[in-house]
Amino acid sequence: MIHTSIKRIASLQKLFNTAVASAFPLVSYRLPGAAEPESCMQLDDTPLFWSEGAVDGFVVAPFDFPNTAARWLRRDLAFTGFQFNPAQARTGLLHTKQLLQLSAFYDRLAETTADNWQQLTQQPSPAVSQQNYEVQVQAALAAIARGPLQKVVLSRIKQVPLPADTHPATLFEKLCAAYPQAFVSLVNLPGLGIWLGASPELLLQNEDDVFETMSLAGTRTTAGSMAPWTDKEIHEQLLVTDYIREKLREAGLQVEVAERETVQAGQVYHLRNLIRATGHASSFALVKTLHPTPAVCGLPADSARNYLLFHEAHQRSLYGGFLGPVDAQGHSQLYVNLRSMELHKGSASLYLGGGIVAGSVPAAEWQETEHKAATLLRILQH
Repeated sequence: MIHTSIKRIASLQKLFNTAVASAFPLVSYRLPGAAEPESCMQLDDTPLFWSEGAVDGFVVAPFDFPNTAARWLRRDLAFTGFQFNPAQARTGLLHTKQLLQLSAFYDRLAETTADNWQQLTQQPSPAVSQQNYEVQVQAALAAIARGPLQKVVLSRIKQVPLPADTHPATLFEKLCAAYPQAFVSLVNLPGLGIWLGASPELLLQNEDDVFETMSLAGTRTTAGSMAPWTDKEIHEQLLVTDYIREKLREAGLQVEVAERETVQAGQVYHLRNLIRATGHASSFALVKTLHPTPAVCGLPADSARNYLLFHEAHQRSLYGGFLGPVDAQGHSQLYVNLRSMELHKGSASLYLGGGIVAGSVPAAEWQETEHKAATLLRILQH
């Protein structure tokens, strides 16, 4: 640890502002059930990419992974909690250049007063209207009827204004408080924007030769009484379960699937199976096999991906990708980037998706995405 000129604790907002102004990648995240968040920052602006064997950092992958490489954030500086105390911060093995960068960053942090993060954000993509979304659902249903497409997850963008005094770090704290069992994240990646999310879906967690994931699909609003799940909803979730089980078995793992259960995620319910697999495998290779699951793309995977490439009018970027920490021992905790939004100057782009299968009703599918939006709208509007 080096000496610094900081004499007091800095807020997460101030740290975020300084990281954005320095073009340093920074991520804050709170694991499900954890009492406090973790944050880590890379002490230069060099884009790094996730590869086999990478440890002690953070993965941020786009929906198009592995066709587009996942970004890797090196854990040069890390701390626990909602405030930054330099005396309690942890550093990796820093080279001379990084030590100089850290010293200069501390100097900038001590001087930072301006809130300039909105000036450096990406331009938003256009929102998708209800009429256009329902037309897209109708087209997807026609494609499913022709085959071989069985399911496709159509996404849309909802634009929401941001008050002038809104700060990403404040929204992150609100999300952590509102959704204690979600994976909550705030990501600043130069070139990819500022993203905030609260994901209910684990893609892959591993500790040595034990791997855990889940099958999550089907959506119901939490308002009103809970009627039995329909055959369509159960079938949609079963497609996801069977896909994940088969992929894990193809990797040579022994697979156990827990009983189907109903779980709450924000303002909606989902059907879920927890899945556990054992055996020797590379988590990096498994992720490439599992992603994208039918819960964010569709089935068959190649047909669904091609369909989305030609029929979705917007780029998904990080939506529907995955993100999470990898510790120094190589143990990963990667979550699907759902219930997420990209922040812009004066607005937020909420990315929302719904699984279209035979029997889907366009108006109901639109309403499902509106229910999913409530997870983020809850903290944007309060």
